[in-house]
Amino acid sequence: MMRKKDKEVNYWYVLAGFSGVYWAYYEWSQTANIRSMHSLKSNLVHAKFYEKSNEGKPVYITGALHPSDNTPLRDEKFGVVVSGLSLRRKVEMFQYFQDKDFNIYSKWSSVPINSSKFPTQYLNPKWRLYDYFSTTRGLLQIGDFKVDSGILKNLKSWRGIVGQYKGDDYKQAEEQGKLVLFKSKKKYTVPKVGFYRIEHEYIPSGLPVSVIGKQYGNKIVPYKGIFIAKEGFVKANDMIGSYFSEVSGVGLWATRFICSLGILTGVYQGTFKRNK
Repeated sequence: MMRKKDKEVNYWYVLAGFSGVYWAYYEWSQTANIRSMHSLKSNLVHAKFYEKSNEGKPVYITGALHPSDNTPLRDEKFGVVVSGLSLRRKVEMFQYFQDKDFNIYSKWSSVPINSSKFPTQYLNPKWRLYDYFSTTRGLLQIGDFKVDSGILKNLKSWRGIVGQYKGDDYKQAEEQGKLVLFKSKKKYTVPKVGFYRIEHEYIPSGLPVSVIGKQYGNKIVPYKGIFIAKEGFVKANDMIGSYFSEVSGVGLWATRFICSLGILTGVYQGTFKRNK
């Protein structure tokens, strides 16, 4: 008769099996990726304009990135209006915080600090203003070609702009390119608990970018799962080399190490627990 513990699922063996399957899948996907890279390098076309003969081929293009929808980006609460690709508002509040020695200080923080266990004279105000993000809608344009707005995550050239708060519940002052909101009859000199500090940044239109993908009509889409985008005018070989290092370097060996550890741990613990 089968014992009860023999009927139970041994989750350590499940961990070992899952680690092995994932490892095999990751190795297979990396091999397919490397094959795609070799195909891309040998067939890459340096395209300056849309040509029907390049349909379905991997292409390398460079140019200024513009939105196909030229509607300005706005943050109405602060009267910010820009012609750009992305706009963000980052909010900080000056708050009490407690260090590991239970000493209480005050500092700027971009997240609410829980003060419920502080002495009553050190309770932080309720958070009222929040971060905000806006991005252009629809596809983006590089010369004759259109690309998905996901390319924006590769852009780092944020530029600062100072807004003007439209509410009447706070006074405002500018400090080092940021807007400080405060409640005081006196002129702002130093921050106090409950004051806000607002920073606006945007990515302007017209930034130079370099893209590698597949020509699909007048769009650039992934080529066999590969889409590479860099800010600036970057050589195709440099882009491919950088991408190859990213996908076949640390990530591959980290996956091998973690999956090996998962398999060994699962087998050891599963065997040890069952024989105990």
